Amino acid sequence: MFKATISIVAVVALVLALGTWAVTPAMGAWIDHGDSVISINTTLVDPVDTNSITVNTGATLDVTKADLTIEGKTAAGKSIVLANGTFDMRGNISIADASARFTMDGSSSMTVYDGYFASSGQDFALAGAAPKFTVFGGMDVPGGHAGICTGTTGGFLRVLNSATYVPGVGDPANGSLSAVGSQVKCSRGTFDVYVQGDLNSVIADRFVDTQMTVLVGGDITTTHGYHSHAVQMGADSQLAWGGTLTTTAGNPVFLDDNITLSPGLTPTGASGDTTTFTDYVVTAQVSMPAGQKFTIDNGGTYQWQLGPAGYDSIEFIGQSDPGDLDVGGSMELELFDAGGLCGVGDKFYLFQGYTNLTGGTTWTVDDGAVSGNPLWDTSGITFGTDGTGIYFTGLSVVPEPATLALLALGGLGMLLRRRR
Repeated sequence: MFKATISIVAVVALVLALGTWAVTPAMGAWIDHGDSVISINTTLVDPVDTNSITVNTGATLDVTKADLTIEGKTAAGKSIVLANGTFDMRGNISIADASARFTMDGSSSMTVYDGYFASSGQDFALAGAAPKFTVFGGMDVPGGHAGICTGTTGGFLRVLNSATYVPGVGDPANGSLSAVGSQVKCSRGTFDVYVQGDLNSVIADRFVDTQMTVLVGGDITTTHGYHSHAVQMGADSQLAWGGTLTTTAGNPVFLDDNITLSPGLTPTGASGDTTTFTDYVVTAQVSMPAGQKFTIDNGGTYQWQLGPAGYDSIEFIGQSDPGDLDVGGSMELELFDAGGLCGVGDKFYLFQGYTNLTGGTTWTVDDGAVSGNPLWDTSGITFGTDGTGIYFTGLSVVPEPATLALLALGGLGMLLRRRR
C-alpha cells in the first residue's frame, strides 16, 4: 500500500543496534522487552512475514513521521498489541489482514497524529485498567468492533479534528469514526467515546454493570442493530450529539436508568487524559422509521442551555410518523446559560415532533446545577405537554445588583419629581 523509504533489513539493523528491540522469527513480530524508547522517522511497510508489533510494559514506540501497514498477524491472530505500553504515530496506520486483531491492555496509550487509523481486522479491543486511544484525523473499522471495553475503568476512544489531516479518496473523514456493520460496544466496566465529527456505528452498552459516555459533535448514523437496538446504553450513561441520530427499521433506541441527555454538547479539543467539550445551542434531531420508539426507561437528567439565538432541544423528524417517545420515571432539568435571555411566558420545548408520548414522567429542576450569567429564577418553572411536545415555562432572569440599583434610583427620581 505504501512504498518504503528504508529497507526492512536497515530497520532490523537499527533495532538490534539499539539493543532494545528484537525480531522473533517464529512469530514474525517486532517485540519490545520494556523500559525503552525507539523512534523511527520514515515510512514503514510491514511485510507479510513480519506480522505484528508488540509494545510491552514501560516501553514506547514513537513513529515520528511515517505510514505503517501491517499485512499479517501472529499465530494468536493479533497484529498490534499494547500491554501497558505507549505507541505514538504521526501519519497513517493500516491493518490489512481481515482476521487480524488490535488489542490494548492495562493502562496503554496510543495516539495517531494528523492521519488515520484503518483496520480491516476482526477486532479492535480496549481492555484492562484505563487504555487510551486517540486519533487526530479519521478512523475506519468496517465489519469488526469499533470499540470493545471488557472491564476498563476510565478507558476512552477519541477521534478529533486535525488541522493538517487532508483525507484522500476513500479515507476516513476528519474527526469522524466510521464502523459500518459494526458497533461501539461496552461489555463490562466504564468507557468513554468522544467523536468530534460524525459517528457511523451502532452504540451497544447492554449490560447492567456497564457505563458509557458517548459525545458526538455531528451525526450518529446506524445501519443495523445489535440485539435489535440501534442505540442501547446502560444505567448512569451519557449520550450527547449535535446533528441527527438516524436508526433503521426494527432497531429502536433504549436508554436505561438515570441516563444523561446533552443535546448539542460538542468536543473542541484535548488536553492530557481528558477532552474539553464546549456546549453550543442546537436542536439535536432523531430520524427513525415509522413505528420506532425512543425509550428513556427510568428517568435521568436533561442538560439544557439557552443561547442568544435559540435553545437546546431534541426534535423527531422524518415523515408523517417520526416515531414515539417513551419517558418513564422522573427527569431532572439542569440549566446552563449561553448568553440567552428569556421573558415571562416563554415556552421552551425539550422534546418535539414525536408521534406518540407514553410513560408517566415527573419533571423537576436541579437548582444547584443552574449556571451562567445572568442568573435565573427557577422558582416559577412548570412543565407541560401540548401538540408540539414536552416543554417548560416560567423561567425568569434575576436582575443584577447594578440593574437593581439603577431601577431604585429611577424610582426615587420619579418620587421626588412628583413631590415637587
